[in-house]
Amino acid sequence: MIRKQHRRFIRNSFLAVCGILIVVFLVTAIMMVRFVDESIESELQSLIRFTGGGAAKNESRFIELVRQLGFDGPQETTVGGTRFPTYLFQIWQSVPDPEADRVMPDDEILQIRGEQPYLEDSESWRALFDVMLKSKKRIDRIESEELCYTVDRSGTAIDIAIVDYSGYGRFLRRLVLAGVGLIVAFAGAFYLLLRFSANNLLRPAERAWENQERFIGDASHEIKTPLAIILSTAELGTSEDPGENDRRFETIRDEARRINLLITRMLESARIKNKAMQQRSNCVFSASDAVTECALRYESLLYEQGVTLRSSVEDGLYVLAEESAFKQVIDALLDNAGKYTPKGKTAEISALRKHKHVIVTVRSNGVGVGEADRVSIFNRFYRGDKGRAHVEGSYGLGLAIAKNLIETMGGAIRCESDGETYTDFIVTILAAHAPKSKASE
Repeated sequence: MIRKQHRRFIRNSFLAVCGILIVVFLVTAIMMVRFVDESIESELQSLIRFTGGGAAKNESRFIELVRQLGFDGPQETTVGGTRFPTYLFQIWQSVPDPEADRVMPDDEILQIRGEQPYLEDSESWRALFDVMLKSKKRIDRIESEELCYTVDRSGTAIDIAIVDYSGYGRFLRRLVLAGVGLIVAFAGAFYLLLRFSANNLLRPAERAWENQERFIGDASHEIKTPLAIILSTAELGTSEDPGENDRRFETIRDEARRINLLITRMLESARIKNKAMQQRSNCVFSASDAVTECALRYESLLYEQGVTLRSSVEDGLYVLAEESAFKQVIDALLDNAGKYTPKGKTAEISALRKHKHVIVTVRSNGVGVGEADRVSIFNRFYRGDKGRAHVEGSYGLGLAIAKNLIETMGGAIRCESDGETYTDFIVTILAAHAPKSKASE
């Protein structure tokens, strides 16, 4: 479920951002097109204003004036970094006709502005002028030639202003390619960032959901067996043999205790995971004394199980933590060692200082943990298939509780093993300075 929501979140977010990028690109392109169109129209109007509406009556004098003003030769306008050549022509009619729709053979065509080569093929230009004179629009285009033009008939001559926007297509293609490239690059970067962020933000929730489902399944499995025994024993009813009745009631009592212990451990595990439990009353205490006390308490218990406990505790070890929780962690590791160390073998506990940390190690000799199981071994209800089969009173919660406790105190716990002959559980916690005694104060 979480995984599906995870994928849906990434897909929807990515599509939304891509949609926004495309909309922004289209809006930008439309605004650019409008800007260029307005610039071309403004340039056409400027060209018409330059001639004064064809008011010049002496052709040679007008052209000479134009050249004196410096408008002769190639001239162009620049819009958005793209160069648009501009041209200005005047048609001096042999027979004045402001409404003429074609250029007559005797009409004189003067080029006032623009590149001279455009007049080399006068017949082609006359054909284009015929098309332009037929237009009734204020500003029109000849798409095949990529020309935008306007015709002014208000003066004694007919003025035709032209902008060559053949470079406009190249400009638009560059704009589209650049925009698509930016969209692809930004979308790719956003997708990678989204995947990275989603994995860091949603993956913990996914793992928590999976752990919760696994916890419920494992707890149900653990409770189902003793409940089945209680129900089957109770359904047999009472027997005429008092000894048989005692055996049945003893079975019901033992299984009820088993369920009670399991529920107690489950509640304790959940309680420790609660953030409110992380606010503990820590103090500086002797880790040496705490480890020694736990080792002495379990030494006789392990001996009864045929396991010898050896201890090596360095003096003068102090930590800042909650003493009862720290002892609970050591007890859990020693209890685990007693359950999974074979009879006749040796369990070991040691405590020493290494740099700025106190290291407590509990070793079980004679049994190993596979590499694949060393991470999962701290999960609730975990029991590996080798050397960690079901043991009376064990539900796979002790190590999970120990891990939660030591982490709330700012420490860490890990498992090391060669997979065959030994298993180490190593607790690392920050060392503290010895507290000052009242006498020294």
